[in-house]
Amino acid sequence: MMEAIVDLQRYMRGNKVDFTAVSLDVVIDEPFRQRIYEALRLVPWGETVTYGELARRMGAPGDARDVGQAMGRNPVPIIVPCHRVLAGRQQGRRVFRPMAAPSPRSASCRWKA
Repeated sequence: MMEAIVDLQRYMRGNKVDFTAVSLDVVIDEPFRQRIYEALRLVPWGETVTYGELARRMGAPGDARDVGQAMGRNPVPIIVPCHRVLAGRQQGRRVFRPMAAPSPRSASCRWKA
């Protein structure tokens, strides 16, 4: 545990850290989602994949949507690096699909008029 804390501190300082040796003690109620997280942990630092590519690597080429849903439910995003998974690619370029900005009514803070 102490090694993981030291690694997190190094990561926060901007150092390249490999978290694949960190064992996860997180209860994932869906075996398929657990497989997604295990496959994602194999994507090296500095590389990206799309939802579809990760699904194909797992042997489930039709499950890109499930991969995307698992990214949204990731309980430990630094250890299971969901930021390495992109929505798609177009002509070899990365495609990012940013989330819409929250409206003042849906934001967790109160807006003053």
